[in-house]
Amino acid sequence: MAYEGVKEDYLNMIMAAKRRWEETPSGVKELWWAGITRKVSGFLLWWASLKEIEKKFNIDVWGVAREMQYKSAFAHGERLARNYKKHGLSELYEAHFSNYEGVCEIKYIEFNDEVLSMWFQFCPFTKILKDQGKTPEERKEMASLFCLWDYGVIDGFNPDFETFSPPRLIMKGDSYSTFHVEHHRKR
Repeated sequence: MAYEGVKEDYLNMIMAAKRRWEETPSGVKELWWAGITRKVSGFLLWWASLKEIEKKFNIDVWGVAREMQYKSAFAHGERLARNYKKHGLSELYEAHFSNYEGVCEIKYIEFNDEVLSMWFQFCPFTKILKDQGKTPEERKEMASLFCLWDYGVIDGFNPDFETFSPPRLIMKGDSYSTFHVEHHRKR
């Protein structure tokens, strides 16, 4: 993986997260995958219910679904933030993104006090959707709502963060997913 744009302190955090994953017993890794699978299964049930409501009552439920997904994720980001005195990009990484280190094959474009920019070259959620028989068209349709979770978490963790809608998502069929977060500190 490329680390040229990573500040040294942040590189140490990345390497520590990778070591934690590598040293995790296989049984615990299996539990991690089971948790991710449960999350996807819950999303699929929610998705199917929304599709059925839309069909049965001929109403647009997707605005409400996006709002609920974002609010739930935002609240989760706020809960994560309570575990930290500071709410910078390093704390966001530790609280949220480090959980995917060792699994998602992350390429770091830039990581310092002001910018966290990375490419996820593997998506465990997409893998599970594929394993559960979801077609590329179905995954593409689900992607924006599913991936909205990360953006809600980021915003809830620190409202001073600016996120940029990803131009690429593996779930949409792209070869990688992008995350770009900037920290605009209040002066």
